[in-house]
Amino acid sequence: MGCGKVADYGHLPAIGETDGLQLHAVFDPDPSRLERARTKFAVPHAHTDEDSFLASGIDAVCITSPAPCHESNVTKAARA
Repeated sequence: MGCGKVADYGHLPAIGETDGLQLHAVFDPDPSRLERARTKFAVPHAHTDEDSFLASGIDAVCITSPAPCHESNVTKAARA
């Protein structure tokens, strides 16, 4: 959840390079940032809506959004 700078240089490449993990979907409310991440990391699913992201068939979530969004992201992901 979140496709900004930290996700771009750290989390998304690490997920893609780790055996046993598959980068299935990304979420960001900014469509241009979302599309850039989807294209760069060849992610099959990209969402600007949290509910559709959380219902996209994911098994785990990596929170890379800005710190003020973390509590909401974690809470919504845990409920899903």
